[in-house]
Amino acid sequence: FFQSAAQSHGTSYWIERAQAAKKAAVVASDSGLPQADIRNQLDLLESNLPEADVRAAFDEICAQDRLGAVRGKTLRIFEGPGVAGHRIVMEQRLGSALWPSGMRYVRGVDLLQLIEAAMSHDQVPEGWAAYNASGAAVTLPDYLTALSTAFAAGFLEHGKK
Repeated sequence: FFQSAAQSHGTSYWIERAQAAKKAAVVASDSGLPQADIRNQLDLLESNLPEADVRAAFDEICAQDRLGAVRGKTLRIFEGPGVAGHRIVMEQRLGSALWPSGMRYVRGVDLLQLIEAAMSHDQVPEGWAAYNASGAAVTLPDYLTALSTAFAAGFLEHGKK
């Protein structure tokens, strides 16, 4: 952002900010710490998981008599960057061995709320109704995409049948 503004405007104000941002990025990358993955609201629409994995998870959900969702073995919840309105904020994010950088939303569905609903209800329609009762309502296709993504990312697993 700062680099683009510096190139467009060429004033010392933007040039100084672009240099500071570049310097901060170098310091952060040299620290050896894992770098935050700020997606600029990308995960509000979708994840970067391979579509084939999400479709396979959906097919597995459809093949089950009951959902039987349990917490994924490698699921971890951590504080990470997110976007709220026009601000970058720290928020809880879900990560796993398959998706270590973490995510919070898929197609506008809050994955933290979805996981609670899915683990509490054995039937998908009941979980969807519970999710919609707890906050902003989402469409069934969005809920199913987010649910399939949660399984594909390892946030949820199928328990014993």
